[in-house]
Amino acid sequence: MQSNSQEHRLDVTLEKAFVYKIGNNKWFIDSNWNHVLDTDQYKVLTNFEETSFLKDWYRSYVQLYDMGSIPYFANFKLNAAEVDFLNKEGLDIFLSEQIIHTNYEKTDFILNGINNTEVTGKSKDWWSPELDSVVEFINLNNLKKVIVHVGFEDTLETYKNVYNFQIKRNDVALDALKNQMLGKDCDFIPALIDKKFWCANFRYEPHRHIITAFLSKLDTEYSWFFTDPEHKVLENIWFNINDLKHKHEVIDGIYFLNENCKGIDYNAGITEIAGNEYDRVLRPGMTDPAGPKLTEYTNANLYKNTFCSVINYSTFAEPFPSYDEKVLSAMVNQRPFVFCGPPGSLALMRKDGFLTFGDFWDESYDQEWDHTKRLEMIFDLLLEINSWPIDRCISTYDAMLKVIFHNYMKIKDGE
Repeated sequence: MQSNSQEHRLDVTLEKAFVYKIGNNKWFIDSNWNHVLDTDQYKVLTNFEETSFLKDWYRSYVQLYDMGSIPYFANFKLNAAEVDFLNKEGLDIFLSEQIIHTNYEKTDFILNGINNTEVTGKSKDWWSPELDSVVEFINLNNLKKVIVHVGFEDTLETYKNVYNFQIKRNDVALDALKNQMLGKDCDFIPALIDKKFWCANFRYEPHRHIITAFLSKLDTEYSWFFTDPEHKVLENIWFNINDLKHKHEVIDGIYFLNENCKGIDYNAGITEIAGNEYDRVLRPGMTDPAGPKLTEYTNANLYKNTFCSVINYSTFAEPFPSYDEKVLSAMVNQRPFVFCGPPGSLALMRKDGFLTFGDFWDESYDQEWDHTKRLEMIFDLLLEINSWPIDRCISTYDAMLKVIFHNYMKIKDGE
């Protein structure tokens, strides 16, 4: 599983450092392996250390907030005493940012921040550049007792025979962000509903483009900051557009978005996509490239008078159920939601104690592991809701209150 770290570098606005705790000692270590005393520059790492379960974690651990291959971690050399201690006591590695799953051949999957290399070739196996970096670190230091904690659930055991360490779902980011929402109040008045959907987008993903294009022609309040005059997204998606049931609606929406980029909560520069894997690192041009702060994009005023939140999740065509603060934001703002993401994610939410909306509309899309069929099922559901008169949206919302307030109170009270 060794990988060439320079060939898989993904340059995004993340923190090129990690937290290393061994025994009772803890350090912030930068990409040059320096111990950092001024940690203010690593706001996310610090935030997660202070607001997630990590503040009370009992074992030695590493926390990383980065994406793609992580050479500064893969090549971090421990001394003999540290290796001996960790092989007796064990080491936990927390990947607190969402990781990349891909089934491109490793020799072809080159993400170095430069949009000039073709990404071609498919592999029969899924793999992750972040997990490959963990393999390199383990092999370099001859570690024996490592558990890797991630934000997804490997329901189908896709990685069971790919990586020889234990992978557990233990989501640092979700826990930290949920804790930051404690006590948040929302005074939404359902009688004010006058629009069907709400869909905010920040970082680019091809599936987000397709879904937002479809939604843009419905009764939707959306944000979108990317143009595609040559329809390149259709060459960088997992399905053939001609086979999609909703082909014409999507193509019409792509044309529409090219002329109707806009924001819900902020204004940003417009970016034209390249039409390849590098598009996945694109973010709108902003003063702060990390994007809006949690308090900004969970603000109740942003949801205005919309009925249903459409969660355009970071991933879609992958066999790894997960969810993040986008779902929590809908919950604390007392909105029902349709989740556009990996299969099994609604089931994962219910496993975590939340409720979803299967009593009010068809959520069987969550059980469909064929990604194109799931997308079509979601589009059919959105068309159905879009056909409802506003009075029905309001009455349906009223009927959903038990579910809505269960989720709201679970976050607000930190259950």
